[in-house]
Amino acid sequence: LWEEKNIGYIYDTYSKDCRVWDEFGLQSGSEKIVADTVHTNNAFPDIRLFADISNLMNRTNVLAVDNTTGEPDATLDSGQPPMYVWKPYYISPPRHIEIGLSVSR
Repeated sequence: LWEEKNIGYIYDTYSKDCRVWDEFGLQSGSEKIVADTVHTNNAFPDIRLFADISNLMNRTNVLAVDNTTGEPDATLDSGQPPMYVWKPYYISPPRHIEIGLSVSR
């Protein structure tokens, strides 16, 4: 929404009777959100806000498991060296939050 300045995305994701808290309090309705977003974009045309967030709750999400145990970090094959038992790529990356602001002229 903020990166592309795609106001139409608000209509795709917010219901007509949605309620959103912002710095001014509770706002009601997607039309109010559109109006406020247009106002902000026009007030700061050279500023771009962005956020890249993944695994916000920092959960250990298992992506794959060992075929002998059904676990991501254990094997029944005792002949494998430790570097083959621990497979960090079987678990999702930890929390990542990147928030930024860019100014262009």
